Amino acid sequence: MRSTHAIDNLTRQTKPHLEPTETSVYRDIEGLRGEFEHVTIDRANQRITVRTSSISLEYVELGSFEIFLNWKFIKETSPYDVLAVEPNYPSSNHSVTHPHVQGESLCEGEGSDAIRRALDEGRIYDFFCIVDHVLRNYNPDSAYVQIEDWNGVSCKACGDNVDQDEVVGCCKCETVLCLDCSTSCDSCGDRFCSECISSCDCCGDDVCQMCLKSCNDCGDSFCNTCLFEGTCDDCISKQNEASEEESRNTVQTVAAVHAICDGKATVPA
Repeated sequence: MRSTHAIDNLTRQTKPHLEPTETSVYRDIEGLRGEFEHVTIDRANQRITVRTSSISLEYVELGSFEIFLNWKFIKETSPYDVLAVEPNYPSSNHSVTHPHVQGESLCEGEGSDAIRRALDEGRIYDFFCIVDHVLRNYNPDSAYVQIEDWNGVSCKACGDNVDQDEVVGCCKCETVLCLDCSTSCDSCGDRFCSECISSCDCCGDDVCQMCLKSCNDCGDSFCNTCLFEGTCDDCISKQNEASEEESRNTVQTVAAVHAICDGKATVPA
């Protein structure tokens, strides 16, 4: 592609600076008309507009973009804008039209020096081709929105993309999950991932690790409902049985003592 060729040529240039001439500007504009289907020259406002062909990054269709160059401001820091013709906004941010375009500003990334040099030297053709090249490439490290999250947010458990409004973060580890992959704690109502949710050893309810308590006697984990003063039902039952057994033994002992006192004790032969 010509845009890639233009960037390669730029890196090989050794001249410190070039000044545009009427001939070079004319050739650049003719070159743009051969490279892009839509090229508009607004002489009154000194603005050149180029429309790219449709851009697709990985599996996301972003459509065409118009690049507006304000020639009279060409020596300034950012004399151009990038506007999506029919924006395909990510579900999470409607100010972003491209992973590297927010509003009408392009995050130039590694193309920054090449773009600035082309503008300084008035190389209009190279400028538009470089910007077009930047728009057709994706760098996840500098993206306003990750391309994999464009049509929603990826659930870390099942991998499905879901709308921003239909995801939750695990209240303990903050893992992003869809509603189906998260579990509500029956005690506090917060939602958790499978690693951060447990179950009560008695009733089986889903309980987060923060709401689970250990029985003072057996050490097993229970929800608050299944503990009474820190003790589970099974341990309370065992304590009651032990108390009843102790009571029976006490009654038998007392009865035996009374029998001896009354002279009714059985004397062995």
